[in-house]
Order: sequence, then C-alpha cells, then structure tokens
Amino acid sequence: MPIDQKEMNRLNRMTERSWHPRPIDALGVPFRAEFRGEEILPGYDFAVGWSDLFAAGLEIVQTAGDHFSMVNGHITTLVRQINAVLDRYEAVQNMEMAV
Repeated sequence: MPIDQKEMNRLNRMTERSWHPRPIDALGVPFRAEFRGEEILPGYDFAVGWSDLFAAGLEIVQTAGDHFSMVNGHITTLVRQINAVLDRYEAVQNMEMAV
C-alpha cells in the first residue's frame, strides 16, 4: 500500500530525532563526486556529518564525475581509487601483523 508523502516526511523526522549512531573505531573512506561551484562555498563541511562516525578519522576521496556519472561514465576511475584504498589498508594490516 502506498504511503502518503506527508506521512513519510513525518516518519523521516521521527527517525532523524531518535537515531544516534555511535562512532566506530575505524577509518572512514567516502568517495565524493565533484560538486560544481564548491569553491564558492567557504566553510562547507565536505564530510557532511560522516567524520563524527569514525573514531580513526575520515579520508575523503574526490572522484571524477557527478553523483550519478561516477558509477556510470567514470567507473574505471572509481574502481582504481577503491583498489588503491584497499591496497593501502592491506599494507598497513600486513605491517601491523609483522611487528
């Protein structure tokens, strides 16, 4: 059964007020699409709230394309960037295990 948009908005507001995620002890790595005009947004938080969720910090990776084309037209670039992050993570894990 379809839900009325007003009811959906009310449920979203309730969820936003009641859900308080706890930070995890990990590094977060969001992949961020280009944002036209971002240079004119002084003080804009490009982490958009994610930094509070990762106790070990946040590494924002800028990728090619906009929100949609980054996974369509620029998928090769995105895959390379994801693999680079995973390779760095694996190298750190291997170094920690060797010590």
